[in-house]
Amino acid sequence: MAADLVSRINEELARDNTQVMFVTLFLCMVDVQTGHLDWCNAGHAAPVRVMPHGVLTPIPVERSIPVGVRETIVHASGEATLVPGECLFLYTDGVTEAANEQEELFGEERLAAALGAVAGRSAVEVVRAVLDAVRSFAGAAPPADDIAVLACRWRA
Repeated sequence: MAADLVSRINEELARDNTQVMFVTLFLCMVDVQTGHLDWCNAGHAAPVRVMPHGVLTPIPVERSIPVGVRETIVHASGEATLVPGECLFLYTDGVTEAANEQEELFGEERLAAALGAVAGRSAVEVVRAVLDAVRSFAGAAPPADDIAVLACRWRA
């Protein structure tokens, strides 16, 4: 299970971590035969399920403590099964926290609009569209955090 792996990763990173360095992560295992997902979230933004017809649904994850903070943290797993044509979209908080020159944040509404506009398209097109939307919004404002995205489309 994903939670077991995250717990082991956490134990290793937390051991002798006197500076309390940590990392957020979302670990997801996919059964490539069935589209079944087994995931564990450790302080990361909730991924979004993007249906081919444009419906967006955040994966219901409990935003738990990042790995590396404390050795004894217990993380929970979640499960779902992708439907044919569905896209799983993951992103770092630097996407929604990207600011423009007026210090407005890109936010979840703009992210949802960008995803909805490319629902049903290839994973590559989804990634390009979201990154283009963030860059266009931010303009000349420098990024304050990492901006990373990943899209995976399920084909049964």
